[in-house]
Amino acid sequence: MSSHQPTYTAPAGSCLHQEPVRGVFERMTGGKIVTETPKGGQVARQAGILCQDAEFCLYLDKRRRYKHGLSEAQLPDGTHSEQDARDWLCAACRIQSRAELDHHPEAARTFKGIQQRFYRWRARHRASA
Repeated sequence: MSSHQPTYTAPAGSCLHQEPVRGVFERMTGGKIVTETPKGGQVARQAGILCQDAEFCLYLDKRRRYKHGLSEAQLPDGTHSEQDARDWLCAACRIQSRAELDHHPEAARTFKGIQQRFYRWRARHRASA
């Protein structure tokens, strides 16, 4: 006799994740419901490109120095890596993965605001260089 329990994938926010529907479904099927992993779309791709941008990492360095009153010696340019940028962006947007940006409107709005502030900063930075 196999102890394998079937798994059913349901989209995030589906009624299948809510009690009592979840419990009834799992008892009836003998299976387990898991959340469908969202796939990234256009906004997630934009976020990935942004995190790979060396100027965005520099922006995060300068932003953190300003916010925490640090000197360049305390937090030099080049401190933020692509992974740091990804982690910061996910925390700022309150998501676990950039793919969620295409499925959570509030997170997407937060990202767009970050992106616009960076673009304004970059334009000023390039103009003064």
